[in-house]
Amino acid sequence: MKKMNVEPRREKRTKLSHYLGIYDNESSEMIGHVANFSESGLMIIGHSTFSEGQTVSFWTKTEFNEQLPFEAVSRWSSENDDNTRQTGFEFTAIPSKTLRNFSRYL
Repeated sequence: MKKMNVEPRREKRTKLSHYLGIYDNESSEMIGHVANFSESGLMIIGHSTFSEGQTVSFWTKTEFNEQLPFEAVSRWSSENDDNTRQTGFEFTAIPSKTLRNFSRYL
C-alpha cells in the first residue's frame, strides 16, 4: 500500500448544521452549498467543476436575504459517488461583514 503525503490541516474545520447556498457572482446561479469551513477557507459540494488555482467570486446570503460577497481560489477538487463534486477553496478576499457572518458558525 502506497503511503500518501497529506498536509495536515492548519485549522479546525466546522461542519454546518444547516444549508448555506453558494452562488456564482457573475451568473448568480447557485453552484452548491457549504459542507464545512474554517477561518481561511471552505469546502463546497455541488455540480460545478473548478480548476485547481482558479479564483472565483461568490456570494451567499443571510437569513434576511442580504447578499454577502467573497472571493476564493480553488485548492483541490474531487468527484463524489453521487456525481457531485467537492471542492476546497481558500479565501482571497472576504469583506468584514461576510467574515463576521461566517464567524458565527466557528
